[in-house]
Parts: sequence; C-alpha cells; structure tokens
Amino acid sequence: MFERQEVWYFDAPTPKDLFESAWKTLSAAGFPLTPTSGFGFQGKSVSPTWGLHRLVEVMVTPWNQGAAVQVRFRAAPTDEGLAVGVVGAIVFLPVAVVGGAISWDKYNNDWTEVRTRLWTALQQTPGARPSSWAPPPPTPPAAPPPAAPPTATAPSAGSSCPSCKAPQPMGAKFCNQCGAAISSPPP
Repeated sequence: MFERQEVWYFDAPTPKDLFESAWKTLSAAGFPLTPTSGFGFQGKSVSPTWGLHRLVEVMVTPWNQGAAVQVRFRAAPTDEGLAVGVVGAIVFLPVAVVGGAISWDKYNNDWTEVRTRLWTALQQTPGARPSSWAPPPPTPPAAPPPAAPPTATAPSAGSSCPSCKAPQPMGAKFCNQCGAAISSPPP
C-alpha cells in the first residue's frame, strides 16, 4: 500500500558491521526482526497504529570495499484497519478520505523517524564512511561507430526548390520558403 525505499552506499566498514548496526537500531525501535538471507532481515511492528502495520526490510550487500544498505519501509493495512476503511468508505466517504489522509501522514512521519534513526546509527558505526545516497554512476557506453558520410551532395549556389521554385542558399537541405526537401542530383 504505502512504500518507501532507499539505498545507501558506504566505502567502509564491512557489510557485517553495518548489518549488526542496522539490526540493533531497528530492534530498539520496536521491530521484532527475522533474518532473511545473508546480511538481510525483515521486521513487522507489533502494535498497529492507525490501522497499519509497519514493515521494514534491510539488505546489506558488498559494494567496492564497503557495502550497500538497501532499506524498504512499507505500511500494510491490518485486518481491523481494512474493515474500518471499507465500512467507512461505504457509509461515510468523507470520513474515510480524512482517515486515509491521516494514515498517510502518520506513515510518512514513521518513515522519517525510522529512516533518520537508522541513517544516524549507520553513520556512527565504527569506521563508517558514507559514500553517497545514489547508486554509483553507470559505466559509460562504448563510443558509437563513426557516422557514414552523406550519400547525397548539397545543392550548389543558385539552386531552387523543386516544389515552389524559390532560390536556395548553398548547402540547404530544406526549402526556406515552403519546407520541401531539396535533393540534388548525384555528382
């Protein structure tokens, strides 16, 4: 339903150090955590707020000499929140709209708080050197092959448009008067 995702890059320390720091921080924030694979884990808030469960997933992967930390934060409706939303939408549409806006605002505030807490903890991990918020620039593509030389020659001075007969300057490919293509005979 609601989702935010970011990737943070660190030139140091190791993925294991960043994983441990993220685990400790999100555990303290009230997320019961479960390992997923490698240096990854997920958590779900115990007490739903405003009819939403907060779900967080973290994956730490090696990147250059350091690590990339991918954080995904989602909010999923609880069964109770979904039922209240459906009934509210049917019976009280304006109330349902306001409730949805309040839930969205609450979700954004939760995301900002969790994100700030986690980012601060990762930066304070011993030896941490944040690299950037964005992925590294892509490798530039290979240079394209040189363009083939044009096959038609440009018209010489004194030529005229084949459509409207207006005089054209040397090298014109389109008529300055009517816009028709100007082609010259091959040499």
